Amino acid sequence: MPISEKSIQEVKDALDIVDVVSDYVDLKKNGNNWWGLCPFHQDNTPSFSVAPNKNFYHCFVCKASGDSIKFVQEIEGISYIESIRKLAQKFGVQIQETQVTPEEEKAQKHKESLHIVLKFAQEFFYDNLMNSEEGKSIGLSYFKERGFREGTIEEFGLGYTINDWHAFEKAALEKGYQAELLKEAGLIIQKEGGKQYDRFRGRVIFPIHDLSGRPIAFGARTLKKDEKPKYLNSPETPVYHKGQVLYGLFQAKNEIRQKDNCYLVEGYTDVITLYQAGIHNVVATSGTALTEGQIKLIKRFTENVTVLYDGDDAGIKASLRGTDLLLEQGLNVRAVRFPDGEDPDSYCRGLGGEKFQEYLEQNHQDFILFKTNLQLDEALNDPIKKAAVTREIVESISKIPDPIKQSFFYKECSSLLQIDEDILKEEGRKIAEQKIWKEEKRRTQGRRSWEPPIYDAPIPTQDPSSVPPPPPMDYPPQEAFMPPPEYMDIPTDEAPSVSPLPPIGKQEYKEPEFPSFVSGESINVPLEVQKANNERLFIAELEMIRVILEKGTEVDSQNISVLSHIIEDIGDAYFISPTLRDIFNTYKNEIIISKNIDIDFFKNHSDPLIRNACKDILKISPKASRNWLEKFKIFVPEKDEDLEQIVFKTIAHWKYVRQKYLFEQRQKDLMTSTDFEEQDQILKELAELKNQMTVLANDLGYNDIN
Repeated sequence: MPISEKSIQEVKDALDIVDVVSDYVDLKKNGNNWWGLCPFHQDNTPSFSVAPNKNFYHCFVCKASGDSIKFVQEIEGISYIESIRKLAQKFGVQIQETQVTPEEEKAQKHKESLHIVLKFAQEFFYDNLMNSEEGKSIGLSYFKERGFREGTIEEFGLGYTINDWHAFEKAALEKGYQAELLKEAGLIIQKEGGKQYDRFRGRVIFPIHDLSGRPIAFGARTLKKDEKPKYLNSPETPVYHKGQVLYGLFQAKNEIRQKDNCYLVEGYTDVITLYQAGIHNVVATSGTALTEGQIKLIKRFTENVTVLYDGDDAGIKASLRGTDLLLEQGLNVRAVRFPDGEDPDSYCRGLGGEKFQEYLEQNHQDFILFKTNLQLDEALNDPIKKAAVTREIVESISKIPDPIKQSFFYKECSSLLQIDEDILKEEGRKIAEQKIWKEEKRRTQGRRSWEPPIYDAPIPTQDPSSVPPPPPMDYPPQEAFMPPPEYMDIPTDEAPSVSPLPPIGKQEYKEPEFPSFVSGESINVPLEVQKANNERLFIAELEMIRVILEKGTEVDSQNISVLSHIIEDIGDAYFISPTLRDIFNTYKNEIIISKNIDIDFFKNHSDPLIRNACKDILKISPKASRNWLEKFKIFVPEKDEDLEQIVFKTIAHWKYVRQKYLFEQRQKDLMTSTDFEEQDQILKELAELKNQMTVLANDLGYNDIN
């Protein structure tokens, strides 16, 4: 709920920055300022200064600085509003909320009620553990067998649930909590017919906290060998979304920031054992697959992650995919593997805290090299397995947004895999290109936001002012995307007249001319309308199809056809022009059935759009193509060039123009985005696209990539 400006100012007026910072840092006065070890980096000598007269802090090493509100934001990893609320509570300032809708107020109060009942549940489970006979003999004994000290048990709020169907329900109802609220918090289960009972019974409890330290869910482990499931977790609720939470982050966040590294483990006990051993910068996914939401949480505190893998090949393989997500989000990832049969919990207890830390420091390895060595050990001398491993490693490298890091890993993996570095880079470029294009398709599913609607009927003749407005677009309509004026008043029963291409000779071309793709028959969508979407990309696609039609079945020195080269290189990439896409797919499908397909097949095709489009494409002369170069900076291979050069240049030009097109679209996205994380992701994509465009421009001999 929004806070009024008056309340924010009252909080600021009440703040004492020395009091605020002293909750986290041991400060000593020296002159007018107070000094201490900086909480935002590994500090050995006091470099952190607090100036009470200016309500300002500053670190002279890491340059962290700001006021009291920002300090709490950074140290707690919370939002500005959450920081205001926390400080208001500390200094006793009454918060006034701004006007909200009744629905918003109701939802906020409901969440607060859930937090209250979840806090009661944690206290109830902890009391069971420490004070009940059953809790002490079963739950507390278990924790002590694992080496957990009472101080650690209290810090993590561990607990125990009595082996009774209604113990918690009865206690909560006696305290006045409503059964419906208990059910929504995931603490009791209601069967059909109204019967209800405790969700957790006879299990040790691991509370899951949010970044502010409030319990929001529970993990419950059975201590019976034959009981399933081993772990029973809270369901998702309005305050708990498991893909947005990391176990132990509340306890670890400050240490993660100071150490600038986060150890990532799998289970609750891994976190607690390492924390008790002095390794506080550790969190767990709680046995679930790593999500983007969890990675974003880590990035709020560090960009360095060390994944601690159990000594189990099957478990490592299952978690590799999640680790690739870390790379994709731009984090620096290292890995540590433990001996067979060991996990972080057991190995730390066996070695002791000091030697375990030494093991981590001496055995960490960059994740890409770790993954390469791990999978090469399995592939051995099997070339098929080695090829699959190579593709998987390249796919991981391609996810790294930093091109300098990519280059380093290509070089290192080239040596390990014994494969030419350029081959790895080319494969990586293909993977990245396909990913960007697929994302563009997914993001603009259906009618694409960057082009006008494709008409399913002849273009209407009514007065434009009477035509209903188009559906909302992601970007404002632009003149360049609209159909040419001469097509706006075409009668529905006839096609537009088409001016033929001028003859080759001395006659000058004022501008390139496009095929109309209509020649005497009524076609629903003139390609002149389609090409208005983006002329450069349209022409690049047009040239691709022209080369396929003229030379698709010709073979090179290795007896590989032009079409095979193109299909292998561009795969299922999307064409901006629906008609050209249909021609490409038709050719690709038909050649599988008939190896002797030729131009006549298309000239006599049963689909009038394909038939007439192909006739017009084949009329395009090299002279027209050269004019396209002058107007659109698109080079088109000459007809007398070597076949392999024609194929290479055609594909490379098409890729170059397409990447440029995607670059421009993402620039527009950047201009309209208001989300900082989305902007960061777009900037990474733009850097990758720019890198690909530079490589293609160099291959093609361009002086620039404009």
